[in-house]
Amino acid sequence: MIGWIIWPLMFNQRPWDNMHSVACSLLAALSALAALGIRYPIRMLPLLLFELLWKTIWLAAIALPLWSPHKLDGDAMQTGMGCKRAWNA
Repeated sequence: MIGWIIWPLMFNQRPWDNMHSVACSLLAALSALAALGIRYPIRMLPLLLFELLWKTIWLAAIALPLWSPHKLDGDAMQTGMGCKRAWNA
């Protein structure tokens, strides 16, 4: 699921801010490695656990404290929705 969202962004010709470019590159590499998991599912289990763990940490440590006092901005909301989609997939 994340590959369908990230890979079109990688070929979008627009200026990137540094953190956004790093995050998108990391997620693109992660999705490419996850595709290998179709062939080698047991070997790729740590990769799946890594993806679930970083999203859980982000939601608990970043999004939840911002959401409580209604200070969640558009970028954080978009990231949170991306994490939520991954949990629902």
